[in-house]
Amino acid sequence: MQYGIGTNSEKRLPYITLHMKTVLSLLLLIASITSTATPFSTPQPVVSSWQSMGAWQRRAAKDAVSFSGALPQVRTGEKGVTLVFVKGYNCSALSMPEKPLSLPFLFWGDEDTAYEWKVTEAGGGRFLETRMLPACEAAYVAKQKDILYRQIYFDEQFLKEKGVTAAQLRKLSYKQLAELTGITD
Repeated sequence: MQYGIGTNSEKRLPYITLHMKTVLSLLLLIASITSTATPFSTPQPVVSSWQSMGAWQRRAAKDAVSFSGALPQVRTGEKGVTLVFVKGYNCSALSMPEKPLSLPFLFWGDEDTAYEWKVTEAGGGRFLETRMLPACEAAYVAKQKDILYRQIYFDEQFLKEKGVTAAQLRKLSYKQLAELTGITD
């Protein structure tokens, strides 16, 4: 559209002014709708609080002792990934600061102590399990009340929108995962 001096410009000016008023009105209407509507956002993970295991079940074999406890389901009937973190896992005499670790992991304490931590599945349930040498059992039992776990569930949409896979999430430290998701303790 060309603008110049003369009668053509004068005829077009009221039309342009009316058109701009209509556009402005529409923009104000859209702004009022979007300010009251719930915006679409990336789904957030479901994060449990830090919990202690209610009841540990003991199993003994010739060369190892294991303790396990049922994990409550975070989400049912949905596809996604659940990560389990544990703290209070240092049952040895070794003095060290602990940070939450993602299962599975193997913790080597002072000499001759090792604890294998993992999540197992059986009978439609999920279980937090710790396996150790029989010589480590007394130290573990004494420390059981201090063991805490946290589950973090990510649905498929979260994984897709963040562009991460379950395997990539499992490689992140607790601190990195908290930064990614906004989890605070």
